[in-house]
Amino acid sequence: MLLDFRAGDDLPPADLIIIGAGAAGLTLARELADTDLRVLILEAGARDLDKGLLGHEAPGLPYRGATSVGRIKAFGGSTLSWAGQSLEISKNVYGPRPWIRDADWPIGPEDVEPYYGRALKAMNVPDLQIADSPWADGWPEFDQDQLSMTASMWSAQPNLAEEHEPWLSNSRNVHCAIGAAVVRINIGARAESVVVRTLEGREVTVEAERIVVCSGGIEAPRLLLASGLGDPLPWTGKGFHDHVSIICAEIIPNDRKEFDEIFQNWYSDGGKLMPKLLLSAEKQEAEKLVEVGGHMVFGASGGFEALKGLRKAKSIKDATPFAGQALKSLPEAAAAAVAAGIKGRSYAPANSKIEFEALCEQSPHNGSEVRLSNRKDEFGMPLPIIDFKIGDETQKSITVLMQTVSEQLKGLAEIRIYEDRLSSQQEFHRWAGDIYHPMGATRMSANPEDGVVDKNLQVHGVDNLFVASTSCFPSGGWSNPTYAMLALVCRLADQIKK
Repeated sequence: MLLDFRAGDDLPPADLIIIGAGAAGLTLARELADTDLRVLILEAGARDLDKGLLGHEAPGLPYRGATSVGRIKAFGGSTLSWAGQSLEISKNVYGPRPWIRDADWPIGPEDVEPYYGRALKAMNVPDLQIADSPWADGWPEFDQDQLSMTASMWSAQPNLAEEHEPWLSNSRNVHCAIGAAVVRINIGARAESVVVRTLEGREVTVEAERIVVCSGGIEAPRLLLASGLGDPLPWTGKGFHDHVSIICAEIIPNDRKEFDEIFQNWYSDGGKLMPKLLLSAEKQEAEKLVEVGGHMVFGASGGFEALKGLRKAKSIKDATPFAGQALKSLPEAAAAAVAAGIKGRSYAPANSKIEFEALCEQSPHNGSEVRLSNRKDEFGMPLPIIDFKIGDETQKSITVLMQTVSEQLKGLAEIRIYEDRLSSQQEFHRWAGDIYHPMGATRMSANPEDGVVDKNLQVHGVDNLFVASTSCFPSGGWSNPTYAMLALVCRLADQIKK
């Protein structure tokens, strides 16, 4: 059942409290629906995003994820704005990687991969097979010790609020309260209760046998710090990282048609596959690099963007501006319709610019962290200080990637690297930035000296408190983190059911 705590609804008793109604919280609740557990989801936001709730301080580099896709307080969380991209974590990222300090996971791929199928279903990602795609005959033959090619999968319905509202409205054992901010977890010998507050100051304390923090990569460490876990678990808030993105080269194809056939996105069943290039694990180890890859960025087609807008529009009012855009660029819109409708491919004009966007992992010791300000937000909770930094290892790894891409794509294209953006730290920081994937500040570890939660996502030393968030990732690889996070959520659900 859906409740509005701010409007005066009371909070029912619960066996399990889930903090946050984003991708993790809604998926965990759905996994526990129709069990004997009384589940209560507490969400600070309302139905729609309120950016007024995203206050923070940023003493380091600008952190885009603080007020955008990476951090949303609303029913549905970040899924209200994301595109639902999924990509498995590379096996080598789990470790050991001795050249990257504190990057190894206390679990391996065998602990995560059995749950990927359920995670894809939770993300509404169609089961698209390479055998049915334009790449059925294989990728270009790169030197596999240098560079490999893969594809990310995208959701057909990324807005999980729309997906979950119908069953929640009729659930007999799951309640979800919006406008209910958890400002503190009361922890004695165990996590005993949570303090819930509205914007107007209405406050109650709710007890439960188990508490699972499903907030995002910033809010999870913020809540644990506000609850006093920073002293017993010094890694709380530390080891913060994101993926660093930078447009770093122009691509001049030898044969534009052939190049587009290889690197344009493929659409099917409402989802899509996006081709990507990844620096090999062997190259990363040889050069002592963090994981890095990237993809082609094709110049925008007004006609293609109009068609996408029309497809997603839910009303005539929403569709009107896209219809006007399609009419203004009718030849492009017609070509885009043929490309998407018949070939299932993205469309870009033949003379449009192609660039390369690199996506790079960060070391847990890049210097970034989340800590608490003396200032408070609208709920009376300390604001997060998001101190975001980019370490030298990221700039080095992207530089090696671009040198490798330039060598491996000979015969297909000329790669004109934007040397100024990669050679100077000042210019690199000017052009590079986060990509809304906050991770790492409640990291998994085998023991409490090295992290915040154990391999089962239980907070070290607190039997009934768990964190299911991208903040649990000791290292991020280059993969979009929600996919692996939801696999871990499904794994946690099975443990709770037992």
